[in-house]
Amino acid sequence: MTQKALKKTLLFGLPVFYFLMAVSFYLGTYDSSQIKITIFHIGGLFLIMTWLLLQIEEGRFSLLKNKFVYILPIVLFLLSGAVSLSISPF
Repeated sequence: MTQKALKKTLLFGLPVFYFLMAVSFYLGTYDSSQIKITIFHIGGLFLIMTWLLLQIEEGRFSLLKNKFVYILPIVLFLLSGAVSLSISPF
């Protein structure tokens, strides 16, 4: 993604995320708590990762570019957790 697309995603994604979180807390049932948690985790992680990608693209995290070999195992571990969660029956 380009820097312009990442900035637009953050510009429009953050208010949408805040709106969805505010609206989801008006649901009064206990059954909707999983929806609230899911919106918070997925939306928050998406926005954090978008911001990190923007920082890397702008060159502010040059350490990540230079020392990617050290960070790669952590990224792969998190990726394996996401994949196992997505195929889990629970």
